[in-house]
Amino acid sequence: MRRAVNLDWLEIYCLEPLEEPRTIEYYKEQGYDIVKRDYGTPVYSEMFTIRRNKKPYIEIRRAPHSVLGKGGFMLPNACHIKLCNEFLYGESPVDEIRAFMVANGLEYKSISRIDICMDFNDFEGDISVTDFISSYMEGKMSKINQNKLCAHSVDTWTSRVFNSLKWGAPSSAFSTKLYNKTQELLECEDKPWIKQAWIDAGLDLTKDVWRIEFSTSSEAQSRKSKKEAEVFKLHLCHFEDRGKVLMRFWELYEKYFDFRKVEWIVGKDGEKKLQRKDRCSRPTLLKVNLNDIAYKPSRNITIKKRPDRVYKIMINKLEKLFDTPNTESTYLEAFRALILFLTIRMNLEIKQVKIKGYEEMFKLEAYRYRMSELEREAKLTEIERKERAQFWKLAHKYGYSVLPSDLELPF
Repeated sequence: MRRAVNLDWLEIYCLEPLEEPRTIEYYKEQGYDIVKRDYGTPVYSEMFTIRRNKKPYIEIRRAPHSVLGKGGFMLPNACHIKLCNEFLYGESPVDEIRAFMVANGLEYKSISRIDICMDFNDFEGDISVTDFISSYMEGKMSKINQNKLCAHSVDTWTSRVFNSLKWGAPSSAFSTKLYNKTQELLECEDKPWIKQAWIDAGLDLTKDVWRIEFSTSSEAQSRKSKKEAEVFKLHLCHFEDRGKVLMRFWELYEKYFDFRKVEWIVGKDGEKKLQRKDRCSRPTLLKVNLNDIAYKPSRNITIKKRPDRVYKIMINKLEKLFDTPNTESTYLEAFRALILFLTIRMNLEIKQVKIKGYEEMFKLEAYRYRMSELEREAKLTEIERKERAQFWKLAHKYGYSVLPSDLELPF
């Protein structure tokens, strides 16, 4: 069956450097296109959007109202960053948001909210989506978990057609939604990048496209496994490629999209009574196949084909310096570092740079590795942090040469 699995919301909680807050002025100095909102949120006093190619790219909320130490509960350098919807349908949205954090020195703390969705034309079993919804609303089927229900329908004199069902309380860690995505795009804002994803996945756009969507909030950061008694930590690495996103969807589907046919049994007393819900038969809706391969976007509509003109000029000038006779190797290494720095400042676009007779491709894997380094560093204990700081203090004060080469560092 042809299906399209994607992230539809990705929001991260992180910390700014205390010595240099990431204000609007900071981002403007880095060359970002900023659109500021005139008002903040109940939690943050500042909110603005960074645009790429005149399209919303990263939404930032910062400067909390309630600050720790001043009668509040939040760190003064706390902020939330969200990748805007169009960029979630590119090749790797997690790489996009990781690259932005690395480029601007933001320390990753946790996922604030992440939504996983699967789009399809119809169920694969013996029942269609519309018949399934009718059976559920008529009480012929029941759901395991999430007993809070919110439904939307079109109510006419002759019929009532339900087009959206949502399970889960507003305060719950997970919520589940089944709705007609084609109808939503017609009634609300049209999103051509979503339709492009449908085309790439092979869906039939002449028919309705339905969506199952799982939304996870910050309450779902840690979950304890009853079998192994281990704590599962929600992390970016669990969603860094489409294969992993597909696996996370099936995990949530098995637990939170579990419906059973309402069945009756005859008790020992001869009375007819309802069968226990978990013992009722489960209809086949979507066929779970762990060997499924996630679709691949035919094009990443969020990446510019050419880098910014100013950066291009600067990189070209640096390249020409390699042709200068008798250039010392120290300067050559500095030129290489500058080229890498400029590439990062171009929002980490993949740029092929010619350097004296050969080419190098700066790929996002390098930034992913750097991000994992920062994440590991964030897990160090306070004692290890002090030891690290003391080592670098001595190194800068006395010079690296006076330190023994076989020094065994505590980290």
